[in-house]
Amino acid sequence: MTSKSLFFRLMKKDLGNRLWVLTLIGLACFFAFPVTVAMTAGEFKMAVEESRRILCSRQIQEYLSFASGMTVFLMIAASLVCGISSFAYLNSRTKVDFYHSLPVRREMLFTVNYLDGILLLAVPYGIAVAAAAGIAAANGVAAPGLGQTALSAYGLHMAYFILLYTSVVMAVMLTGNMVIAILGSVVFSALGPAVTALIPGYYMTFFKTSMWETWQRFEDIGYRISPIGEYIYGIQRSKAGGMACLAIAVLLIAAAFAALACFLYRKRPSEAAGKAMAFEVTKPVVRIILVMVVSLVGGAFFWGLQYSTGWAVFGAVSGAVITHCIIEILYHFDFKKLFSHPVQMAGCVLVSVGVLLVFRYDLIGYDEYLPEGEKVEYASIQISSLNNWVTYGHLQVREDGSYEWVVPQSGGTAGVMESAIPLNSMQYRNVEDILRLAQAGIENLEQDTLPYGFGTADICYTMKSGRKVYRTYLLSWDNAAELVETIYANEDYLKGTYPLLDRTADSVYQVRYRNEGGEEEVCLNTLTQAEKAELLAIYQKEFSALTLEEMRADLPVGLIRFASEMDVKAMDWWKDHWNDPQWDSQEYWYGNSSYSTYLGSVETADFYPVYEGFTETIAFLKDHGVTPQKYFSSKEAENIREIEIYHYNDEMWETGHLLIQEPEQIEKLLPVMWYGNQTYYNGLFPETDLEIRLNIREPDNSSWTYQATIRADQVPSFVWEELGVEPETDPAAYAFD
Repeated sequence: MTSKSLFFRLMKKDLGNRLWVLTLIGLACFFAFPVTVAMTAGEFKMAVEESRRILCSRQIQEYLSFASGMTVFLMIAASLVCGISSFAYLNSRTKVDFYHSLPVRREMLFTVNYLDGILLLAVPYGIAVAAAAGIAAANGVAAPGLGQTALSAYGLHMAYFILLYTSVVMAVMLTGNMVIAILGSVVFSALGPAVTALIPGYYMTFFKTSMWETWQRFEDIGYRISPIGEYIYGIQRSKAGGMACLAIAVLLIAAAFAALACFLYRKRPSEAAGKAMAFEVTKPVVRIILVMVVSLVGGAFFWGLQYSTGWAVFGAVSGAVITHCIIEILYHFDFKKLFSHPVQMAGCVLVSVGVLLVFRYDLIGYDEYLPEGEKVEYASIQISSLNNWVTYGHLQVREDGSYEWVVPQSGGTAGVMESAIPLNSMQYRNVEDILRLAQAGIENLEQDTLPYGFGTADICYTMKSGRKVYRTYLLSWDNAAELVETIYANEDYLKGTYPLLDRTADSVYQVRYRNEGGEEEVCLNTLTQAEKAELLAIYQKEFSALTLEEMRADLPVGLIRFASEMDVKAMDWWKDHWNDPQWDSQEYWYGNSSYSTYLGSVETADFYPVYEGFTETIAFLKDHGVTPQKYFSSKEAENIREIEIYHYNDEMWETGHLLIQEPEQIEKLLPVMWYGNQTYYNGLFPETDLEIRLNIREPDNSSWTYQATIRADQVPSFVWEELGVEPETDPAAYAFD
């Protein structure tokens, strides 16, 4: 009983000494929760429109939820204040002598101060959240599950606060000065992510074939080494559920670190007060790690500025020397100790410069690596010019009734066009095709850009051991066209790249078609299910037979979409809600096309191109009242008021401007012009870099300006002559073999 009584008397005494912390946190929580919620609840009460009331209700729920950025900031700041203040006496030799002279075991002293630091946040935060929820309820805010949301968020935020707070306590145990303890807390939070970013950063900077997918799992784990990184991960993970288990895991980790901090407290010499580091053994470890990290960052930074090996070495050397000197000053609080450990400093410089040169000159042969074919189970590939326009994933309904786009393979959410999906879903079995293409890419390593090619080819080799190896290459037309054609004709590639080719007729609810211009969309609502199946089969056959030469020759004359029932429901939902004020703050992928903040919307996604060579598809559409045709070819020359053509140099300065109003010249341009937006669906089309604008008079006498493009080898000679510039490319470069 005496021990228990002493424990609580010590807690009471410590809390009394830290009333300033309780006051500071209490004020912060008061303004962050009750005041903020009261203002929003007032808007809710005065709002006349139901949509405004719903928006205010959603905002209050966000304030009190686990995903509240305001609360996260409060937890981080509070953890630093509570952690430093809990053991501030360790920085003063007089106070340390006093506390350690008390007839109290160090374990009890540690526990008292550690628990008080948690209570200083837990109590005012809990009261503030409860008050905020009560204010919301008193004003009639009936957000679904508001109380449960607030209670759950309180528990989760407290769990992560304890983790953050414990990391600060660890920093205090390892140091003997308040400023150094704060810096140590920053190091604990930043070092893991810094190293995690540094390693893949070097690969991505110096190795031309390196891909981010190689490091995705590594980065995911590395960022979670940091308590703040783990906090952010928890927030991102919260939408998937299962947070109770994660919170328990976080608390167990915090408990383990608290036990380690208590152990360090027991071993901590009283003489450490006032010193930079409490334990001599930690000095070289911390110094070497920090010097190496900053040195390598400096090398990469100066490489990025000048792309010069000399400047990169300068950055690495200067980063190492400066950091080493600063740390020595902080360790000893003496400028004369700049070079106290010259051997360690020299070793850090040599190692960091050595690492830099290994990456700079690829001394490990990373870029020229090719796996042995017999060790590869299968491969996956995506070629940017052939699949950048493809939509992957599926729609799903949110709890609030809205629709979001989900990419299951990567856990993506609304607004994410996941271009790496073929690497996750494709299984290309003829590995030799991929290896030959990779070899062609290796031949282009010395070129940063290609005059005409396929863009990038991203490859994933799945080894028989289960390991995945990623590489990316630039592909030129000259040495890769035949190889790409072979791969493109393979069923594994087609179905792995274009989801529509694996669709079945029973998933088609509605067929929609847009001509080249894109404004006139037709819904073929009269089609029977059998006719939908017939059209899908025809299109799948003709799209699969599309060749690279056909893509280089033409752009699509139209776009077709085989929409599912969910697609149609989503389009109808957003047409009814996109202008509703309650959605103004939401960044949904699948909104109305005029409102969406991302690459596309429910109205524009999942369309596939229709080329003039798709004769059976076009014939079917014509039989059902749709006439696919080039947009500008359908316009009469007399309806074209004028055509403006601009030419720019490499620095984007205008070097030529041509205004065409003569019908004879307009007639020469109309047959070869394509609607500019169609190039999005065909990355192989060798368009000119000229900027072409058409001013067209529509039948209702309105006038509109359109962007157009022309094949590089079909630009009429009079255009170049009147612009006064040389043709951009040799037309023969685009001639078919």
